[in-house]
Amino acid sequence: MKKFDNMNYIDDIRKKIPGYDLCLELIFNGVLPIEINNQNPNNMLCIGGQVPEIQSLSKCYEGNITLVEPSDEMINIVKRDCGDIKRLRIINSRFEDISDLKYEIIFCLQVLQFVDEPREFVKKIFNNLSNEGILFLSVFTNEQLQYWKEFAIYKGANEKQVNRTYREQDKVMKVLNRKEVEGYLIDVGFKDIKRVFAAFSNNLWCVKK
Repeated sequence: MKKFDNMNYIDDIRKKIPGYDLCLELIFNGVLPIEINNQNPNNMLCIGGQVPEIQSLSKCYEGNITLVEPSDEMINIVKRDCGDIKRLRIINSRFEDISDLKYEIIFCLQVLQFVDEPREFVKKIFNNLSNEGILFLSVFTNEQLQYWKEFAIYKGANEKQVNRTYREQDKVMKVLNRKEVEGYLIDVGFKDIKRVFAAFSNNLWCVKK
């Protein structure tokens, strides 16, 4: 799991990923109310989660939230902006290295393309998810990459970085298409795999055992 050291990470992501805020709105206002219904999960895990996810979870549900994040800089941002959330537990570690505790909800948004071994990472998620739990998984894909390039530059992202990613995406992150991601999920044992939406270069799956 890759470390990010940019203190303005969220602003940077909003510039680089078309529909970042739209995806969060769809997840928390559209997908979760349907998939979780009237349940109130006791234990939720955010893998590399950021402030908007944690704040939204704390508003929607009364259960405990665990954040696993290897970057000190990212953790400092969360502590600054979410310090009043008493139900938040922060683990300064790679997800690959934490123990196999069980969680009813796991969020893994825009993380999988930055890990060294995606299949093993997904297997670890499977082991950490309770039998009745739900995984929400989103991945930045290479679909509509030309649109992504134009959008990111228009929004003010570093043009040199954007062009490098466009030309050499496989050197910046894993290039994961829909079939690869769903193949990993099937391989490790997930049975109920739904791609809930695709927004620009973002795919979101709702996954159960």
